[in-house]
Amino acid sequence: MSFSLLWQERDDAWRMYRIVSFDHHPLRAAPLPATARNVPAAVLRRYAGHYRSPESGAIEVTLAGTQLMLRSGGLEILLVAIGAATFSAGGRGLDFEFVMENGKAARLRVIGHGATVTVAERQDQGASPIAGQEQVCGLVRRDLHKARRE
Repeated sequence: MSFSLLWQERDDAWRMYRIVSFDHHPLRAAPLPATARNVPAAVLRRYAGHYRSPESGAIEVTLAGTQLMLRSGGLEILLVAIGAATFSAGGRGLDFEFVMENGKAARLRVIGHGATVTVAERQDQGASPIAGQEQVCGLVRRDLHKARRE
């Protein structure tokens, strides 16, 4: 796979800011981790919604049968529960932890190889899926326009 990483220095630390892939292929299904857990659908529904982070932009989490599906830009990942509020990207080195406040998911913490990569804030729960797709398209257009200027 061909890709480039863009790093940015923030708060006296270097953080991965963007990954640009030049060789797009669908993600292969990875085997479920040995620690996979069953989480009740009622709990999963609390996590479904729209999130936004400064680094990743719009993130949509939906219920897909008995699992959660995460979409961000062109990325689509079926999440595997490894705890009641923690999910894995199926062996890809990414974990996702939902941070609860007052019984609702308020934030989504993205963890890469054990370190927090970004924290996405929960957006208005009344947002429609179409509005979320329009936001993602707008972010992609903005990023492409910005890249052309640089």
